[in-house]
Amino acid sequence: MKKMLLLCSAIFSFGIASAQSFDMELTLVSPSTDIVGGVPFDFTVQITNNGPTTIPTGDTIFFAPLFDGAPLRDQNNDPVIYGNILQADLAMGNSVNFTRNINVNGGNSGSVNVCGMIVAHFGAVAGGETDSTNWQDCSTLNYTSTVSAEGFNMVSTEDKSYFANGIFFLNVEGVLEADRVNYEVINIAGQVVSNGVVNVNNYSAREEVQMPALPAGVYIVRINDGRGFNSTRKIMINK
Repeated sequence: MKKMLLLCSAIFSFGIASAQSFDMELTLVSPSTDIVGGVPFDFTVQITNNGPTTIPTGDTIFFAPLFDGAPLRDQNNDPVIYGNILQADLAMGNSVNFTRNINVNGGNSGSVNVCGMIVAHFGAVAGGETDSTNWQDCSTLNYTSTVSAEGFNMVSTEDKSYFANGIFFLNVEGVLEADRVNYEVINIAGQVVSNGVVNVNNYSAREEVQMPALPAGVYIVRINDGRGFNSTRKIMINK
């Protein structure tokens, strides 16, 4: 287990040198049932503070999913790692759950060992983790692959769109199986004032959308791929 912790710390380029002096323990809460490739599921870990003192608000805990002992990788072949900032003090003996909705494909069908693991803990005070042997917890589940690919990969969909200088830069990365995304611009009265379609290329949709001449105000941009991905952006048009 210590070997795995050192390996993942190196892979993710994070260390524990900046961690505070606490004993944190990770428990894998979900998934707890069978997994089907291409079907999203909740990946939930529980972080327990075993002491010796309270972990303060604002500290960040980094954790990662592992499949059969290897880090889950995204579509850029980078290891998947999540960082969650504590929104409240975590007193000794208390726990907090962190959940991410993930979608896995590739790999081989059959029994798979799914783990959650703390990668690093960054706080305001330099110190060290007092016991990292309880940073990992695993569950053996049945996995059904629906995509022929070597290794397990995560299919992620992230909306990185933004508005600047009268142009809406639509940028949706990782649209699973969709061939296009739809967008519509809605005013505060709920009226659609502009809409269109952007083609998907290599799991991503990118286009500079010229906004029509609209009155100053707040507008909502809705983006969807017709297969479960939905995103909402608020933009401000100034005159």
